[in-house]
Amino acid sequence: MQPIQIGEIPDEIGEYLKNINSIKFPRQGYTSDVGIIHNHQGSYVLKRTKGEWFCSLLKREVSVLNCLAKETKLLIPKVKLFVEQKQNSQCWALLEFLQGETIRLALKDEKNKETSQEIIFNAFQQKSPTSIGGEMNAGLSIFSAGAQTSAERS
Repeated sequence: MQPIQIGEIPDEIGEYLKNINSIKFPRQGYTSDVGIIHNHQGSYVLKRTKGEWFCSLLKREVSVLNCLAKETKLLIPKVKLFVEQKQNSQCWALLEFLQGETIRLALKDEKNKETSQEIIFNAFQQKSPTSIGGEMNAGLSIFSAGAQTSAERS
C-alpha cells in the first residue's frame, strides 16, 4: 500500500496541483509520509505527518525552510502550501522539488571518514558543490527536497 493515496490529499493542495500525472515514493523516513508528485506544472514534494508531535515538526520544518529562503542565498525548496487538518491531527506541506542527491545517499557508500565529514561540511556552505537533500527524518538534513546551490544549477 502506498503511503499517500490521491483521495487523501487535502482539497487545497489538489486544487493547486489540478491534475496529478504520477506520484513516486522515495525511501520513507520516520516522521512523515513523502511523495514526489509530477503534473503539468512540474514536480513537487508532498509531505504528510500524523499526530500532534509530528505535525509540530513539519510546521517547524516549513518555518525553517521559509526563513532560510528569505535570509540566505542558498537555493531552498519553496513552500507552496501548508495545510493543517486539526480534526484528524494531520499536517501537509507541498514543496518545490529540486533535483539533487541527498546527503544520506552521498554518505551511504562513502568509506573515507574525512570525505564523509567534508560532504556534511560542504552541504551547509553557500558555495557548496554538494547537493543538500533528504527528509528531516533522515537525521542528516533539515531540508525536505533536494536542494542545490546556485553554482550547481549553472
